[in-house]
Amino acid sequence: MASLTGTETASSSGAPRRWIYDVFLSFRGADTRNNFVDHLYDALIRRSVHTFKDDEQLETGMSIPLELLRAIQESMFAIVVFSRNYATSSWCLDELVKIMECRNLTGLTVIPVFYQVEPSVIRYQTGSFADAFAKHEVRCKEKVPGWRKALIEVTSISGLDVSNTANGRESKCIEILVDKIVQEKSHMVSSVVEQFVGADSLVENIQPLSLRKVKQFTSNIKDINIIQNPEFLEDGKQWARNLCRAEFSKSLGCARTTNRVKYYSGIEQDISARVQKGLVYELNAEVRVSGDGEDDVDATIHIRRHNLSTSIGLVARALATKKSWVKLEGKFLLPCAPLTAVICLNGSPPGTDIFVRGPRVCARQAPADLDLQVRFD
Repeated sequence: MASLTGTETASSSGAPRRWIYDVFLSFRGADTRNNFVDHLYDALIRRSVHTFKDDEQLETGMSIPLELLRAIQESMFAIVVFSRNYATSSWCLDELVKIMECRNLTGLTVIPVFYQVEPSVIRYQTGSFADAFAKHEVRCKEKVPGWRKALIEVTSISGLDVSNTANGRESKCIEILVDKIVQEKSHMVSSVVEQFVGADSLVENIQPLSLRKVKQFTSNIKDINIIQNPEFLEDGKQWARNLCRAEFSKSLGCARTTNRVKYYSGIEQDISARVQKGLVYELNAEVRVSGDGEDDVDATIHIRRHNLSTSIGLVARALATKKSWVKLEGKFLLPCAPLTAVICLNGSPPGTDIFVRGPRVCARQAPADLDLQVRFD
């Protein structure tokens, strides 16, 4: 238990889960909110790990028990940060019971973190935990057995003992933990995608696509478009996998695929009903690429408007490398709403990873001196 050697999850039903949050963060606020947990939360957000932190995510007036339960159920991981005074909070202990229930029933992956407290103190409820439970035996005796059971179960899971990892350097411990989350998240998403690929009802609806006639799939993710690649179809199932991966990458705020050819398209929803006199439409396109660094990547966007004309503009050019993501983005001002927007990547070799955010369209008032030609900022 000295270090994070792996994460564990209880077995669950074969049905694929759909997550709203990547991580549910459980902690004793008075002990860790302004130090370890604050730094951990920031590190998770920087790595695009969508994290539920109850003191920031809940709105005034919400039913806290219900919202917390829902957040736990809709999370891929639960990180439980144990501290010296963790057991003094009946709220934390109730939360832990729910987390362990979800681990056993839905396959929630639980990662215990021991911050300035020995795992044995928690498992056997000695020291500060013994003092806390002595008071609980008086105030809420009926809950104590469930709390004790949850503490024993959670300490049997491989976790991160901060004092005995990386010489106690908190920043390094956080780095190790976040790296593990990102790695496990990628593996779990891929596993769920594979389950979806086997669904006959999904695959049989996949039809060959062409550049001129693209079947549009609606997404329940606001302002996010699924990448559709007309030349990605080898057998239908391959494209279905790409569709599912985009759906399950929603916490990253984008769709993702791997380049096997040199053409990708993102299809904007039909927003023709929003066309009003006096408005212009601002279209933002963002592409992130990484690759082998041997070729420059040119990102251009083709915009199809109501009059069926096509505008073509250079978004950006960059050298994609394996070590970092390169962000390419551009902004366009249009006199009318586009029906579709196609992102083209030229020069990206097979194997290049690509994230696409947008194209996203919003309407706003046109300034009196606006030049309605396509332009770039």
